[in-house]
Amino acid sequence: MPDLLVPGSHRADGVLDDAALVRALLRVEVAWVRALAEQGAAATAQADAIAAAAEALPDLDPREVEDAGNPVLPLLRAVRARVPEAAEVVHAGLTSQDVLDTAL
Repeated sequence: MPDLLVPGSHRADGVLDDAALVRALLRVEVAWVRALAEQGAAATAQADAIAAAAEALPDLDPREVEDAGNPVLPLLRAVRARVPEAAEVVHAGLTSQDVLDTAL
């Protein structure tokens, strides 16, 4: 996992470290797609697939995070790769800044 919150992340290990940030980003994405499903804008099966894919934290390449400017874009690539049947609704209607701000 890259050092997304350096310097200082070692002081908050497990509370606000890279893995905690990625978990929070995934929680935002899952909550959003569940809301889309509740409103009929996504299928429940798609939301379930995305939630299942979000169970395992992806390994994010620090270079990809740096190139993207934030961890959301490489995270989305990882999630979409795990759920090709639901890739079109992953992050639908959101911006990476929405997700990052909400997660933080």
